[in-house]
Amino acid sequence: MGLENAARIVMVAYGVLMLAGGAMGYATARSLKSLIAGVVSAVLIGIAYYLSREHPRLGFGIGAAVSAGLILVFVIRVQEILAQTPAKSVASNIGLASLSGIVALYLLYALTQSRA
Repeated sequence: MGLENAARIVMVAYGVLMLAGGAMGYATARSLKSLIAGVVSAVLIGIAYYLSREHPRLGFGIGAAVSAGLILVFVIRVQEILAQTPAKSVASNIGLASLSGIVALYLLYALTQSRA
């Protein structure tokens, strides 16, 4: 499997995870903010995936940008909830920020290695 195909698989898995996370945030805490963020993130990653099939650099660039943006979202959430939430919730947001960073770095690498 080539790097571009692997990067597309990463984007699909990441998009599904973000959508599921938004739905779970809504189901457990009635957080409309989480649901909207999950849906928007999944749609943007889906667009990036679709574009990556014909224009890999554009698709991977958008995917990396969305992932990088989500790092900020999760870091801000950690800061907001640190003082008032159990450690488990903080740890999950730190984990999601880390995952977003890994995805962003991987997609940036795919962007630099992909065809024009």
